[in-house]
Amino acid sequence: MYSDQPLYRAGALEPIAGYTDAIFLVDAGGPVTKYRDQGYSSFFGIQAIRPFQGLGAHGVFMIWAHGAMPAGYGAAPAGMPAAALAAGGQQVYAAPVPLNLGSYGFVQTRFTLETFALGAGPFVDDLDLQISFGQIADYSLPQIVGRYNAVDQMQSPADAIAGPAQAANKALPAAYPQENPWDAANLTEIFWFENNPPTFTLQNNGAISVAGSAVGLRFKGFRYMLIPLSPDRSWQPQFIAGAWRNAPPGVHVVTVPTVPPTGTTTY
Repeated sequence: MYSDQPLYRAGALEPIAGYTDAIFLVDAGGPVTKYRDQGYSSFFGIQAIRPFQGLGAHGVFMIWAHGAMPAGYGAAPAGMPAAALAAGGQQVYAAPVPLNLGSYGFVQTRFTLETFALGAGPFVDDLDLQISFGQIADYSLPQIVGRYNAVDQMQSPADAIAGPAQAANKALPAAYPQENPWDAANLTEIFWFENNPPTFTLQNNGAISVAGSAVGLRFKGFRYMLIPLSPDRSWQPQFIAGAWRNAPPGVHVVTVPTVPPTGTTTY
């Protein structure tokens, strides 16, 4: 995917902006205006950047389990669906509360899909993951919903390798990849602002129900603490996100979509 900014680029997983940059946040309908009534703009400075990973035991954030969590993986995240995933059915983890952020919090992350003890159930490639923000589907076109499938991800984890059981190690891949899986995961990169995390829908396209199993996501990314900027007379017109906008002078601006574009705002 082409971008004139460091979003979605294959290669090293790096912050999209630094301490001397400004972030211009847009949502489905255009610039984020949540703090405009307080005299702030849609531009944000960056107070802090920290990497994050391992959102759960064994570094996995669970999004579904048939019943009990796998041994050694701790308690289920709040609100996680725990029920049968029937053939042709789906389970939805709507806007997981554990992924909420505080005021001015912002996340940039990539992920890989991790399965646990599928046993005699469907193959990993029978499972699709759909990501949405509210009713707005990500990875999609206006007339068809896009889905993520593990067949697209590099080995470790590979399709044939499940997450390790308690007191066991993860199996070795059949052949080691020629690049870092996280560098190749650029098209999974998603962003969310404050308390607007994505909804995860897991779909079973197989002919067999998934029993006694679980599915999670292995996240790696960066957490930002932003600060909204107040416009003043020094600001100058810049062409940003399809329009001329008054922006902080002499500052590199990175435009970031917090949800897919639809023309309808979510804030």
